[in-house]
Amino acid sequence: MKQYHCFSLRQAGYLMTRGFVLFEIQDDKNSRRKIYMFKDSTELRVAVRDYTKSK
Repeated sequence: MKQYHCFSLRQAGYLMTRGFVLFEIQDDKNSRRKIYMFKDSTELRVAVRDYTKSK
């Protein structure tokens, strides 16, 4: 399964409100940030593009 990694809590929240399921959260080994992981799909990529345009 392909994964989409997101480092922004705000973007992860946006994706979850759009119906995408967060399946794992990990600590980034190189910083204090979190990595939010979603199952990658074309629909998810469209939602990410919409999120980026709305910023």
